Parts: sequence; C-alpha cells; structure tokens
Amino acid sequence: MKGQDVLSLSQFDPKTISLLFQETERIIKHYKAGKPAVNVLEGRVIALLFFEPSSRTFGSFSSAVKRVGGSTIELHDSRT
Repeated sequence: MKGQDVLSLSQFDPKTISLLFQETERIIKHYKAGKPAVNVLEGRVIALLFFEPSSRTFGSFSSAVKRVGGSTIELHDSRT
C-alpha cells in the first residue's frame, strides 16, 4: 500500500486488508507493552476529510494519526 492514497476500502483486496490488520495488531501490542512510540507516519501529513458530522470518529482518527507521528489537515462537516 506504500505510496497509495486510500479513497475507498474497495480498492484493496482481502489479502491486503488482512496485512493491514496484522500491522495494526503489532502496533497495538507495542503500545500496550509500554514501548516508545512508533513513528510510522513521521514527516507525513494526513488529510482527514469528513463530509458528515461525526465528532467522535473525527477525533479518534486525528488522535490516531498524531500518536504514530503524523500531522493532519482537517476538514469536517463542510456543509457549514
């Protein structure tokens, strides 16, 4: 998936999605073990585009990106 923009889950096959979840589990175990932060997104800017109001989901995504070293550009509820 390196270098790909994620626009829809349908762009990935089941094997790729499985690999993504395996990596996610590895990062979770790393954090639960009290190890230093994993900076897999260090130096990366992630755009968070939410076109429906969803404060909890938006906050969760923003927090997750920042926990792994990334920064965000945030656009939410563009109807207002």
